[in-house]
Amino acid sequence: MCRHTIKYFYSYTVQEGQNSTSRYLYLVLKQTTAAHICAYLHFDGLKITRVLCVSALPVAPISLMLSEVGATSARLSWSYPKEDEPQYYVLQYKPRTAVNQAYSEISGIITGFYTVRGLSPFTEYEFHVSAFNNIGRGPSSKSVTATTGETGRCLN
Repeated sequence: MCRHTIKYFYSYTVQEGQNSTSRYLYLVLKQTTAAHICAYLHFDGLKITRVLCVSALPVAPISLMLSEVGATSARLSWSYPKEDEPQYYVLQYKPRTAVNQAYSEISGIITGFYTVRGLSPFTEYEFHVSAFNNIGRGPSSKSVTATTGETGRCLN
């Protein structure tokens, strides 16, 4: 991630009768992370700090993948495409046939992987993940689907 500092300088003269005074205005825009930009203002040598700070929602995680799908669990992993990681991730899932059912949600995940447990055997699930920062929740990743296996128990 490139961090940028952009500086603007403007000087002008104030005419009061026979006297003239030189003045200047100095504006600094500093990008500290991909989602955070601050503006600093200097006026005639006086520094006014953080006049304006702008942040953005996090972007969607990428490369969501499933591995180790069992009868009642599924392990997922993903990547975050920016250098400045979000505060945490939110994983949502539900059976694909449950069109009107709300997603189950696991919040507060701080790694790029998670194992969902307590799934129903032989059921197709849809999963997606989103990132969360101090501004809020960003868009969801592309969804992935998996069908859980059978329990492996014999019923008599």
